[in-house]
Amino acid sequence: MKNLLIMVLGITVSASGQDFVSSQVRGFRAYGLTEASLPVSGLRTKPVTLEFDIVSSDLPALQLRFVHCDRDWNPTPTSFVNDEILNRSKSDFTAEESPNGVRGYTFHYKMRIPGYPHFDGFQYSGNYLYQLWDRENEEMLVQGKFFVTEDRIAPRMRISNRQEPSATSPYNQVHEIRVGFSVPPPDSTGARVFDAPYFSAVDVYKNREMDRRRRASTDDQDPHTFIEGFGTEKLEFVIDDVQPGSEYRSLDLRNNDFYPQGRQLRPRGGADLSRFLGKTSPDNNGGSSIVRGTIYADYLDFQFELLWKTEEESPIYVVGDFNGWKSGPSSLMSLEGDRFVWKTALRRGKYDYQYVIGEDWVILEGNDWGTTNTYTAMLYYRDPRFGGFDRLVGAVSGTSRTAKPASD
Repeated sequence: MKNLLIMVLGITVSASGQDFVSSQVRGFRAYGLTEASLPVSGLRTKPVTLEFDIVSSDLPALQLRFVHCDRDWNPTPTSFVNDEILNRSKSDFTAEESPNGVRGYTFHYKMRIPGYPHFDGFQYSGNYLYQLWDRENEEMLVQGKFFVTEDRIAPRMRISNRQEPSATSPYNQVHEIRVGFSVPPPDSTGARVFDAPYFSAVDVYKNREMDRRRRASTDDQDPHTFIEGFGTEKLEFVIDDVQPGSEYRSLDLRNNDFYPQGRQLRPRGGADLSRFLGKTSPDNNGGSSIVRGTIYADYLDFQFELLWKTEEESPIYVVGDFNGWKSGPSSLMSLEGDRFVWKTALRRGKYDYQYVIGEDWVILEGNDWGTTNTYTAMLYYRDPRFGGFDRLVGAVSGTSRTAKPASD
């Protein structure tokens, strides 16, 4: 177990979605029941789908390893929870060879975890890292985040529109999100399954933005988060300043006439512009879909372009399902002439995306109560066993489509 802990503690876990370690892996995606949902699994049901391409002359011997983490994505330092033997896949994965003529990848993988015969299930709920390893070379190829929930508690979510008095339009349009639940009573023997003080936090995620959670917890000092009923059997965690943003932009690369293979591609409709106060079209809540099974199911060289004039030197990023909705050095745009550009390779398909300036997700995209988002709340319980570890005992999702004023 010592070797495992050294290995997991040495890995950077602050990134969202996925961290690509090896250039062998392309297009890695993790999702739940649909391609637009967060990767949330049950202990032995409700599998998460992992889908990716491999560039390799030979079929590699792959293995998945799972690392239980606390609510802040720090590996749990106990072998009772992070069992080196149990927390890994048990059989080889089957692959689909790329169609004739495809050059961007060699093998395509699509697997469901948990699920027979690869991995039967998890012992404990919580936040997990998945790590894809090349067994023969003992090399980690990619890692990312997902959730395993027990569904022992059935939280309720209410999303309301609220006007933030300290902000100017359109930043003042926010959602108030309330997540409430009742602590289960003692069982027939009088024993308690849960103790109210150990319900430590609720994290709320918007769509698939796994790097931008909002938290209400028993120990935070955020003036926009609070807990009602603390110390009682009925608790409600509240976050009252979640910006809805705007619907995402859409990039559709499925038409091979509009976007042919083998050349540097640019937006067919011209460079993107600011949408700060403009109207937006419905999106896919942050999801993506790819073309499969044909000669056109290949990778395209695409250049995002943005026309934007500013005297500030704040960095501008492109974020989408292709990079885990993460703004960082790998998604940084560069100024070329009169526009900002970012070049990447994308599997032919359809993608939601948007632009971010610095840490501001609104200034180029807008912020509107009319935006439809899916919010997912994770309920954590600090189990005192084994020195203490975070269990994920309930999850609930809700949509802002029918949100009403908070005063209603």
